[in-house]
Amino acid sequence: MSKQVRNILITALAVLAIYTICGFFLVPYIAKSQMQKNLQTTLGSQPEIRKISFNPFTFRMKVEGFKLPEADSRAGTEPRLQFEEFSVQLAIFPLFKKELRLNEVFIKSAQGKFLVFKDGKTNWVVTPSTEPPDKKKEKSEWVLTLQYIQIDNSGLKISDFTHVTPLELPLGPFSLRASNISTSLGSETSLRSLSIAVGENGHLKVNGGFSMTPLSADLNLDIAGFPLDFMTAYLSDKTFLILKQGNIDLLGNLKYNNGDLTLTGNSEIHDLNLSLPEADEPAIAWKNLKLNGIQFNTKPLQFHVPDVDLIGLQTTIVLQKDGSLNYKKLLRPDHATPAATPPPANSEPAVAASEKPASFDYLISKLNITTAAVSYSDLTIKPSFSAHVHNINGSIGPISPQVNQKINIDLKGQIETYGKFSALGNFTPGVKRPSLDLGMGFNNIEMTTFTPYSGHFAGY
Repeated sequence: MSKQVRNILITALAVLAIYTICGFFLVPYIAKSQMQKNLQTTLGSQPEIRKISFNPFTFRMKVEGFKLPEADSRAGTEPRLQFEEFSVQLAIFPLFKKELRLNEVFIKSAQGKFLVFKDGKTNWVVTPSTEPPDKKKEKSEWVLTLQYIQIDNSGLKISDFTHVTPLELPLGPFSLRASNISTSLGSETSLRSLSIAVGENGHLKVNGGFSMTPLSADLNLDIAGFPLDFMTAYLSDKTFLILKQGNIDLLGNLKYNNGDLTLTGNSEIHDLNLSLPEADEPAIAWKNLKLNGIQFNTKPLQFHVPDVDLIGLQTTIVLQKDGSLNYKKLLRPDHATPAATPPPANSEPAVAASEKPASFDYLISKLNITTAAVSYSDLTIKPSFSAHVHNINGSIGPISPQVNQKINIDLKGQIETYGKFSALGNFTPGVKRPSLDLGMGFNNIEMTTFTPYSGHFAGY
């Protein structure tokens, strides 16, 4: 072997040794230092990192034992983000084509928190950059591509304290499998599976495809046993109601394209219980509400359902001493319906409601009612009147915002123990003069039930 060849081999071995040492030892040190520095600057806290390793031959980096503390004392002591392992494999050659391609991304046992405080700020406030924009960087369009991403045994806790009753929504554990996530124009992403466990037995499963640029999606949804108790937070802003119980199932398809969101499918809301905080009986409850053939669009905003089955409805209607219904007391004072004020004498006549375009077009072609029960009380008379109407069956519909729409009514039920009633006819809301054409039939009603009414109206 010649001296020149020997020198080349020694030089190559030295370069390889230096490359290996730098890759295995120097790169992890620099990466850890820069990660802690940048996160401290942008998110206000320095992360704890147990270990970072890098393989310079496979270009795979692994971060283990990561914990990002909260920067705001209001968020508690739990880390806002932590994970047991995060590994990524980088492809080198696409960098020359201005593409940051990550061949594989694996995340294990990640736990995150997203909090919204009372002032509207979140625990993920990002510090804006004070550096002036670089025009050269703006012109160069880099592409980010994730060939494959896998997330296992992870969770997310969402809390929102801007409501009267704070929102608490824990999600997980969840898993994700997706491939070809890219910011490249027209690139189609395959969402192989997203599975999120919710509550004791609920789940949310999603699969399908979507595109980042332009944003579009075609996803299949499978939701079962998703608990709705978190909705109490939204109800508390306008009402005193608590959603003590309730779950939703949904099997359908979600599409998004050019700003238009479309949802189709079938859904059930079962075992619902809406109550006041200290009430023994629910304000509204039902066993099952089935929505068959949902068609929801945002352009234009419309919601159509051919058939709705309401099974086991229970509610209480009380006509208060002042003539108002008890449902008014469910609303918080700021959101109660204000009294109508007459228009000024010199004001122009209002446009008829039928001529105004409906901002929200909804249509329930037919509402089928099965085994409903209503407890009715009238406190405007003395002695007061009370009756329990149960085993109500029939249908109402179509229901829509059209004021000239004739709503057909066909109901039958039982009053107290032996009485029966039937109602057949229609109701038209109308613009100024609502019309009601309803035939009522009562059979075998106990006289003692209607004694308060007979005593009150005998003089008329």
